[in-house]
Amino acid sequence: MAAFLSINKLGKKINDKNLLADLSFGIQKGELLFLLGKSGSGKTTLLKILMGFVKKDIGQIFVDGLDFDIRNEEIIRKIGYISKDDIFDQNLTVNENLIFSAELNNCNSVKIEEKIKYWSNRLGFSQNINHKISTLNDSKLKKISLARTLIHNPEIILIDDITSSMDFYDQNLFFEIIREIKNDKSILFATNNLSLTEVFSDRIIVLDNGNIAFNGTINNLESKINDSYKYRFTFKRIVPNEFLKSLKNNNKIKNIISKDCNVQISISDKLEFFKIFKMAINYELIDIKISDSKITELFQRLTQ
Repeated sequence: MAAFLSINKLGKKINDKNLLADLSFGIQKGELLFLLGKSGSGKTTLLKILMGFVKKDIGQIFVDGLDFDIRNEEIIRKIGYISKDDIFDQNLTVNENLIFSAELNNCNSVKIEEKIKYWSNRLGFSQNINHKISTLNDSKLKKISLARTLIHNPEIILIDDITSSMDFYDQNLFFEIIREIKNDKSILFATNNLSLTEVFSDRIIVLDNGNIAFNGTINNLESKINDSYKYRFTFKRIVPNEFLKSLKNNNKIKNIISKDCNVQISISDKLEFFKIFKMAINYELIDIKISDSKITELFQRLTQ
C-alpha cells in the first residue's frame, strides 16, 4: 500500500546544527506511527514543518500525491495538530474556542454543535463546556485539544505527546479513541514514553542526531536486540567488591553498570541469573528489578 504521507530527504538546520538530516519515511492510512527520540532530536520540529509553522531547508513532502511546496494550503486542511502546549484563547470559554477552531477549518456549521456535544461527552468535559479555558487544569485542556482536532476530522493527525500529564484512565481513553478513528487516518505520535510505544504503536521510528536510527515494528526488534533480560540488584550498602568482581569475571554477563548501592546487568541465560541471585542474597540484598522491554533496550542503544 502506498504511503498517504511521504517525506523524502527532508533536512532542517538550526543555529548551524543539523536538527533533521536526510529524513525519508512514509505513513499509510490506518497506521499509528510512534516517533521516538531524546529531547532536541527534532521530533517537534518535524511536526511543525508538516504543519507549515517552520520551513524546511531541503527535501520534499507529499500528501495523497500532492506536493507540499505547491499545494500547501490544500494539504494543511487535511492535517490536525495536537500540540503539547495549550494553544487556546484564554478569554473564551471551551465552547467558544471549539466553535472558533471549527469555523477556521471550514466545518459544516450545522454539524459543529453536534460534534462538540459528542466529543465533550466522549472525553468527559461536557460539564466544563461553558467554563473559561483559563480555569481548567492541564489534563482537561489536553482532552479539549484532542476534541478540537477531531471535530474537523482531518486525514492526518500529528500529536506532540499530550498524554504526559494524563492519568492512567485518561491515557487509556485517549488511545481507545485513537484506535476507533485510525482506520481512515495517518497518525504520527511524537513521544518519549516507551511503555505507550510498546503497547500501542503499529510502527516505530527512532530519531538520533537528526537521522533515523530505526524504522520498523516491535516484531522487527528481534534482528536488532538479543533476547536478553535486564536485572538491577539493590543492596543495603554500596555494591560489594567481591560480588562485582564475580560479575565481571562471568562472560555470560553483559553491560554491567554499577553505581552506589545498585548494579545492573544484562543476561540471556535465566539459569545463570539464579546462580547470581543466590550469590547476591549473601550480601544484604534488599531489592531486585527485572525488565525484558525490547523497546527500552533499543532506545538506549540507538541514542546513547
